Amino acid sequence: MARAGAIQIGDGAEYPTRIGRLGDLVISAASGEYFELAKQNRMFVASQQAGAVFGTALTATAVTLTLFNPTGSGVNLSVIQTSVALTTTPTATEAHVIVYAANVTPGQVAPTTVTALGVRSALLGQAPQNQGQAYSAATLPNTPVVVRVHPFSVNVISTAANVVGSSGAMDFVNGGVSLAPGFAVTLQGLGGANIAQGIMSIIWAEIPV
Repeated sequence: MARAGAIQIGDGAEYPTRIGRLGDLVISAASGEYFELAKQNRMFVASQQAGAVFGTALTATAVTLTLFNPTGSGVNLSVIQTSVALTTTPTATEAHVIVYAANVTPGQVAPTTVTALGVRSALLGQAPQNQGQAYSAATLPNTPVVVRVHPFSVNVISTAANVVGSSGAMDFVNGGVSLAPGFAVTLQGLGGANIAQGIMSIIWAEIPV
């Protein structure tokens, strides 16, 4: 049995499938793709609060944005989205990219010498119950390796006119990078000697193991 017309029910209630007037099954996103995760306090956001140097090579001393899933958290961290934007205009010829870098060996130790970022529920106003930790600075166990390339890049092709190829970009990761307990991922810069500066943010969901 199915019912035509609008339906509004509470949590835990059972109700017939909704159909249209022509007998078609009605399915819709209704309240946004990630609202349910946010409402359930399973989606979280963190951001740098000021611009920082992206860096020019992979390093264990991360000073950009790092997401860490503590051992014993009981959840996997599913990266949903990241954003990167310039806060300064490069003044010399430069080619720069942002990558996701991680230590991928099981049993590694947790990052040390960390500077924690504030983590907020994606439903602003709801007290976060996060397991994942975000850092603006962290020392990783070893020099990380690239696991994904961010769409953000800087390409200054004219020093006279300061022509910048990109000033910001968003990566809809949608779980394409996820962290098991005990693992971390960091956003780092790769490029030439001229060091770009910018700000980064991250959104992730926490899914029971």
